[in-house]
Amino acid sequence: PWASLLCLGLVACSGKFAAWIGAGVAIILTKPRWAWVVVPVSLLVACRFGGASFWLSVHQRLDTWWTALRATGAHPWVGWGFSPMAVPSMQQQYGHVLPSLHSDWLLLAVCGGWPLVILTGVLLWQIARTPSRTTWQTATKASLLAIAFMSAMQTVVSHPRIAGLMVVMLAWWWVERDQQLKECA
Repeated sequence: PWASLLCLGLVACSGKFAAWIGAGVAIILTKPRWAWVVVPVSLLVACRFGGASFWLSVHQRLDTWWTALRATGAHPWVGWGFSPMAVPSMQQQYGHVLPSLHSDWLLLAVCGGWPLVILTGVLLWQIARTPSRTTWQTATKASLLAIAFMSAMQTVVSHPRIAGLMVVMLAWWWVERDQQLKECA
């Protein structure tokens, strides 16, 4: 429990709204009875620290996301590709967007196509549905799902360090799940 205070302190120092959302999701998944406290506190923090710039950012992202979603209609099955020129090519054809798409899920749809987004969503749904039997499995599941929620608003997993952390947590969750299945058998 004391380590969670250190993590919350790091979230507070980051000053990022997505980090607060990730922390809120992780807390709700590990301690569901705290949801009545976490949700209002998260909203207050967002309004307090976000202010007018937060709402401007939301408006800009919605414009960017709408443009990118329209662009996925051109290549819905395979996307625009994962090359460095995929997003600039999309911008030339469909209009200006922010310098980045600011959403890993949207980036996955634009670059990899909708089947890849659906497959990723189904895999995360399977992780969410799997009952946790150990503390470590609960922690890794909460972390994976928190990062998935954060990825809806930020390019979180696109950063190599976070992507590597996701791979480690996914492997850890998988090992915990396999041990659980062996114990049940």
